[in-house]
Amino acid sequence: MLTTLERLKQIMPEINPLDLEFFAKAASSNIVKYLNRPLEQKSITEWIAGNKNSKFLNVKLYPLLDVTSVLVDSQPTADYKIVAESGRLYREQGWIEGFQRIEITYTGGYILPGKDGVNLPEEIELACILHIQDLMRTPGVTSERVGDISVTYAPESMSNAVKSLLDGHRRFM
Repeated sequence: MLTTLERLKQIMPEINPLDLEFFAKAASSNIVKYLNRPLEQKSITEWIAGNKNSKFLNVKLYPLLDVTSVLVDSQPTADYKIVAESGRLYREQGWIEGFQRIEITYTGGYILPGKDGVNLPEEIELACILHIQDLMRTPGVTSERVGDISVTYAPESMSNAVKSLLDGHRRFM
């Protein structure tokens, strides 16, 4: 989760903790989808297709903390520079094209709230808290009708305030 149950209990003490946890999980998942990238720190191996027109290779999980290995067509390479904060590897001659020809093993992402060394940007946690409040207030229903039962849901449940907090962390690819 992108916030802790303890923090939510302080902000919304009148809400059942089970409900808070349910909404926190839903809001966290929704935010990860909106950002178009995972956030929780872990070590992974990723296979990526390069692009001959770009000197940059984007990984899914960032910020990049450590790159264990980069294999191009199964051959190790070290002629790259890490652009940690944006999750990119720079290589002067560019990257080879082709499906899964580049294998990268690395550690990236953020330490989430509730764990030692938390480094998730505060605006992401705040966005999660605001999104939880929005979901609890308006669960996406914009209109109802009783006769012949009809319900209309909002096309987007994320408020502009939440989006503005998140947009600087969104991955467009």
